Amino acid sequence: MIPQLHLLNWGMGVESTAILVRWLLEPQSRPFNDFHNLIVLAAQTGDEMDETKYLCEAYLFPLMRKHKVRLVQVAKASASKLDGYIILSDTHQPYELHIEGYFPLSRDLLQSGTVPRLGRPHIC
Repeated sequence: MIPQLHLLNWGMGVESTAILVRWLLEPQSRPFNDFHNLIVLAAQTGDEMDETKYLCEAYLFPLMRKHKVRLVQVAKASASKLDGYIILSDTHQPYELHIEGYFPLSRDLLQSGTVPRLGRPHIC
């Protein structure tokens, strides 16, 4: 029988981080027996905060290393979907959160003219 892979799309926010930490600390909570079949995927937008990097590297990554959890970090190669994605890191021993991304979402939004204006009045 081929082992089932499990993928956690980790957005680096509270909810997905809580799921991951619970799986690391409470074996009965996860839908798999060991971490060999788990891939944690992080799509780097290039606009993450420095505090997120610090907190992940200081607290989460040591737990992931202890359990040898595979972390794959990817980023968009450009504004075009045709260019695909860049693999920034693929490791069972994560030390660095690549918050720089490759093609930042903010640049994509600026180029396409879709950056939300925060100072405008809300009509609806």
